[in-house]
Amino acid sequence: DDDALADRVARTLAARDRSGRPAFRVSRERAGEVETVVGVRPGLSSRRIVVLSHRDARGRPGLAELSGTAAMLELARLFRARDLRKTLVLVSTSGATDGFTGARAWAEGAAEAGSVEAVLVLGDLAGEQIAKPLVVPWSQGSGPVSLTLQRTVENAVRAEVGGPPGAGRAAGQWIRRALPATVSGQGVVAATGLPAVMIGASGERGPAPNAAVRPERLDEFGRAALRAVTAIDAAQPAHDELASPAFTGGPDGIITMRNVLPDWAVRLLVGTLLLPALLTALDGFFRVRRRKLRLGPWFGWLAAAGLPLLLAWLWLRL
Repeated sequence: DDDALADRVARTLAARDRSGRPAFRVSRERAGEVETVVGVRPGLSSRRIVVLSHRDARGRPGLAELSGTAAMLELARLFRARDLRKTLVLVSTSGATDGFTGARAWAEGAAEAGSVEAVLVLGDLAGEQIAKPLVVPWSQGSGPVSLTLQRTVENAVRAEVGGPPGAGRAAGQWIRRALPATVSGQGVVAATGLPAVMIGASGERGPAPNAAVRPERLDEFGRAALRAVTAIDAAQPAHDELASPAFTGGPDGIITMRNVLPDWAVRLLVGTLLLPALLTALDGFFRVRRRKLRLGPWFGWLAAAGLPLLLAWLWLRL
């Protein structure tokens, strides 16, 4: 079934445009048992806008989970008759139910090639149940994508879906800065260094198997994806286009009370909070040394207490 759907995606991407030529240059790549179909429509610029969706689902017929692929096929039909300033890349992959193996393999190759402006991952776009945030920016690597790209996609969702797209709480943002983790598809893409966000009606966790769908919701989120691609295509870099992507140089930090707390302020605040504990530890250390007590058991206790956190950090990195 996955191979048959991959064939259908390839045929749709290879359909001819108004000039009689194939609208997208189609290539197919296989990593183990997972096949990825890639369609490229060149633009005036070599900077690339990527739209990625997966073809597999945890249950049959999996309409909510496959709605991202349906929206991507509609985008392919639409952009046959439209020209973009930047190069558009449509990626259909599989393995979402197995740790996003297909998306991970594609992202590793794309990160080496460079010139990717943004990656828009299409999740559940038709699920009946709404779960915010509708735009998920988290990564399994060093941190979330730039706030400029995130706000661009959020504005597109707000305009087409209506109402605020939602955002993670400040406490959750602090935790993810310390231990980067996510369970949605953009995480493995962003972990390779590519700027990736996901649009999904079911939020980060995705839909339940065989979740109910609403056709009008697919219309809303499909238009949001179209608006986001158009906005990314129109975005200009702060300096030379070949030197830097459009979404570099913007503010970065934690969003709290609708304001951005910059990264340098976050580091300063964390350092200030840790300073009393550090001074207390140093004072205790020298007190123990003056009394000539044994330090080995205490260091062993500290190492045992910190080992679970260290193992969790290493697991996330791997």
